Amino acid sequence: TAGMFVNTLPLVVEVADESRADFLKRSASALSDALANERYPFARVAGDFGFTPQVMYEYQLGVIEDNGIPGLLEVESLESDVAKFKCTVKIEYAGDTPSIVVHYNDALYTEEFIEGFARSIAIAAEKLVDCPDEPVRSLDLIDDARRAMLDGFHETATGPADFATYHGGLELQAQHKPDAMALVATDGSFTFAQLNAQANRIAHALV
Repeated sequence: TAGMFVNTLPLVVEVADESRADFLKRSASALSDALANERYPFARVAGDFGFTPQVMYEYQLGVIEDNGIPGLLEVESLESDVAKFKCTVKIEYAGDTPSIVVHYNDALYTEEFIEGFARSIAIAAEKLVDCPDEPVRSLDLIDDARRAMLDGFHETATGPADFATYHGGLELQAQHKPDAMALVATDGSFTFAQLNAQANRIAHALV
């Protein structure tokens, strides 16, 4: 057994007012600088600069392959199903197709959130390549279906409102479309009818 050949490198890239192509060039330069100083202990970098990585990233295309030498060397994966970091993003092959694999701490994130996160990574990668001259800050991280859902919340009608207060508007929405989604939070979601009922309970308790 030779051991585990992993060298963790810190990588920080600021999103500036520039094109997507320039952002990719700066990202590549930051990675090259990190590789040039790869022997500097990661633990010391974290301690000296207060660096706390939020996402561990692994690009494994062309790296994790069957490179064993019969009778002399055998490469064996030591991966486990236990997340070692809050979130680890891996780019690896699924058969012959590159794919995004995310390992995460399910005490911190939901499966739905991680699926959306992985989908956003794929969308960002595609748009960075397809539209290199566009500003990087204009990069949209959601797909057409989610964009349509968000646009559905955007009311474009003008004119005087049918209510004068916030709670009056909530009551009006609860009457017209009680089953429509009004609020989505980390601990649950509420329709207009449910949200209005909760608001009324709180109001009655305060009276």
